[in-house]
Order: sequence, then C-alpha cells, then structure tokens
Amino acid sequence: MLHRENGYELHTLKSFGIQEGSYLRTSPKGQEATDVVTNAKVVNPVDVIDVLYGQEAGETFIFEGGRFR
Repeated sequence: MLHRENGYELHTLKSFGIQEGSYLRTSPKGQEATDVVTNAKVVNPVDVIDVLYGQEAGETFIFEGGRFR
C-alpha cells in the first residue's frame, strides 16, 4: 500500500499461495546487497521493498515511474 494525498493505493508485488517463511521488509537507500545470480554488489538507489523467501532467496522491488519494477 502506498500512501497518497487522498488515501492509499494497492500495488501487488508478487502473487503466490501461503508460504511460511516468506515476508516483506524495507531496505533503505544506500544499503548494499548482493545479486545472487551475478554475485555482484548492488547499492539501493532509493528505499526499496524486499520480498524474502526464508534465508534462501529474495527479490527487490523499486518504485519508479508510478509503478514497482
């Protein structure tokens, strides 16, 4: 949910069934992460939302241009 002047907007980041151990978190601009595919270090360009799957994997979503990517 994104707060707007006249309420909130719902944005679905990911859709899947109930999965224990999966959760959301925010990570601040400037925080360093590791791309598990390339093993490269990545610095968050803005505040981001992470979808984490236990301690094994995750995805990062960045809001820009009015949508998450």
